[in-house]
Amino acid sequence: MNNNNIRTKRLLLREWKDSDIPFFIEMNKDSRVMRYFPKILTEAREYSKTLLYIQSSLKN
Repeated sequence: MNNNNIRTKRLLLREWKDSDIPFFIEMNKDSRVMRYFPKILTEAREYSKTLLYIQSSLKN
């Protein structure tokens, strides 16, 4: 078991994987998920923003 994981009955928090990106993009295309955001992003823009976010998070 990875010591960096946090698990509850309903949730698993773990480090990002490259394989998470397509699922993250699909989730952010859903109007219900993005209800309180200004707009739903395009796939290309979302992909680039996701990569930048992951890279900046890993630096900290």
